[in-house]
Amino acid sequence: MKKILICGFALLMLVSGCSKSYERDDSAGEVRYINYSDALKMKKENKTFLLMLTMPTCSHCRDMEEMLETYLLNHHVIVYNAAMIDDEGKEISTEEAQQVFLQFSGTPDINYIKKGVIEDHFSGFMSKDKFDEFVTDNQLDKKK
Repeated sequence: MKKILICGFALLMLVSGCSKSYERDDSAGEVRYINYSDALKMKKENKTFLLMLTMPTCSHCRDMEEMLETYLLNHHVIVYNAAMIDDEGKEISTEEAQQVFLQFSGTPDINYIKKGVIEDHFSGFMSKDKFDEFVTDNQLDKKK
């Protein structure tokens, strides 16, 4: 009987200790538009933020922005949207972006940056469900 109780308690601790449940903030989030150079500066300054790299001509980026408009109505996530354009108005090449964002392969490109280090990454359009999974995996809408 004692072994059963110990095993049951251990199983309970394992299940509850590994749970990713947390209290989610359902107030509105927002997209903040920043320059690519500002995104690099934030990363260099070891900030924690969610970055979406986009291109003005990218149709998947526009689809992602439309999805975020509805998603962010009740999910408190701040998304920094940086167009892949330098301060002189020239497009940032894939090779140049990969010097900082090693997994970059095209836009839209989502990076969860924690204290200046890329913790999670997704390239391409994300459905609302896939984006929500990304948010919960990283607890980006955790109530403070």
